[in-house]
Amino acid sequence: MRMYRARPLDPRHGEQIAYIVDELSRRAELPAAPAHLRHPQHDAQRLRHRHARTRPSSASPRACCGRLSLRELAGVLAHEISHVRNNDLAVMGLADVMTRFTQMLSYLALFLAIFNLPALLLGDPDISLAALLLLYLAPTIGSLMQLGLSRTREYDADLEGAQLTGDPRGSPPALDKLERYQGASGRT
Repeated sequence: MRMYRARPLDPRHGEQIAYIVDELSRRAELPAAPAHLRHPQHDAQRLRHRHARTRPSSASPRACCGRLSLRELAGVLAHEISHVRNNDLAVMGLADVMTRFTQMLSYLALFLAIFNLPALLLGDPDISLAALLLLYLAPTIGSLMQLGLSRTREYDADLEGAQLTGDPRGSPPALDKLERYQGASGRT
């Protein structure tokens, strides 16, 4: 949490937000409501520590708290709570590890190609060219699969967030506002 310079939500000013987080957590059947924090980043996200399923943390940027209506904020928080509920950080973390592993396989393919270069040039390779090509392309294939998984997890979180709030129209305007805010702050 310190890495994001996150601060706990002030109970005096965040009573409604705390209620929303508690209610959404109850609907999501989480064992504990996420600790809600404000941080200076521009996109909402879920942050977790080693007791993730028992005490996850949901973080919303200052832009969320000041620029979004409660309806829109509820949509964004429901989306993030859906990520916590589905353990998406662990799934995407595993996908990232697999992509890094395939990158190492790619390096192995390059090493084997260089090591077997004389045999390849003489037309008597000890290793299959198709296998070398597959090993070399594995990181690209893995990255494409990771992108597809990421999109799927986001769409699932959108759907579940809408189900948690019972308001499918709460999140899209919030995402539009956050995207405009990100674009405006990125140009300054």
